[in-house]
Amino acid sequence: HFKYAMRDAMDISTIGCAAHCRLDNGNFSELRLAFGVAAPTPIRCQHAEQTAQNAPLNLQTLEAISESVLQDVAPRSSWRASKEFRLHLIQTMTKKVISEAVAAAGGKLQ
Repeated sequence: HFKYAMRDAMDISTIGCAAHCRLDNGNFSELRLAFGVAAPTPIRCQHAEQTAQNAPLNLQTLEAISESVLQDVAPRSSWRASKEFRLHLIQTMTKKVISEAVAAAGGKLQ
């Protein structure tokens, strides 16, 4: 799980993300990706999860997942962050949490 917040006092997340994956012979066999504060309620990113299904563990797949996640989220602008900034964070955090989930599952992105 990774959370981005602007400050420590009154710590309200700008975006929160969690990922879990299972690997099989250098491919994703399963990816679960969820975001908080990226839509009106916490969401699972089903387009991104489908993009990963049986895909190889490489940077091209990671980039494709970070693009497809934009189909799943619906962030809004607020006093904490603009919609555009949240979309940037979502793509960046997607890559970070998936990379960490792959490492935790014993894999390595090529």
